[in-house]
Amino acid sequence: MNTKSICILLLLSALSLYGCTGGQVSPPPGQTGQPGGQVKQCPAGCDAKELCTFGYCSPSTNFECKYNKTEKCYLDERHKCSVVYPDDWKADDKTLLGVTLNTIEQSNDSAGCGIVSMNLQDILDAFPSNYSSNETMKQELNKMFNHSLEELVSNTKPSLFGENKTILSEKKRIVDGIEAHEIIYTFVLTFYQDDYTKPSDIIYGKSQIVMFTRNMTDYHIGCSSRENNFERYKPAFESIINSFKFSE
Repeated sequence: MNTKSICILLLLSALSLYGCTGGQVSPPPGQTGQPGGQVKQCPAGCDAKELCTFGYCSPSTNFECKYNKTEKCYLDERHKCSVVYPDDWKADDKTLLGVTLNTIEQSNDSAGCGIVSMNLQDILDAFPSNYSSNETMKQELNKMFNHSLEELVSNTKPSLFGENKTILSEKKRIVDGIEAHEIIYTFVLTFYQDDYTKPSDIIYGKSQIVMFTRNMTDYHIGCSSRENNFERYKPAFESIINSFKFSE
């Protein structure tokens, strides 16, 4: 039953009770009576149009949406998008192309997510001496971003992070109303001593990467941890991915 139907039923019930008893009717919790028998209540949702804000509504706000800034939020003003991260995480290594989010506790059990947004202009600004004056190269680069989601996935798979990669699952999902593709895979990272003759550490990791394309800009959200800790961090990964939002 939709919100409009619920409002109509509540209104009819209130009028019926008033006619039978001749008294006043107290509105249900979370609602307030208005002149003419109308019922005031919060809207179905308080969608914050401004990035890094969240909306809320309650009787204390007089059933109107109010908005607060979210401190734990990375704002990409260049691409007009944002992502919110948990309280026990922090934003590190902000660059022209994105940001790295990490757990505040840095240890062998830590985890991280990388958010990368990239289009033709980003490449030109990052490497002005290489491409800005070369029209042929600029045209070739432009073709790189004029592709479908399927082509983006095909181009990304060979360059997935890590060694000995094994894809465990793939599926379509939605990120802020946009069709995206998700890949979950395991990988190995080998660290060597200074002389590169003997491994100093071997890490078995697991990653969840979500990618999509919008207005000839490619977006990648990749989250990783040690393989044995992946399920522990999966709720945080999902929270970060689901918080991704465009302002327009």
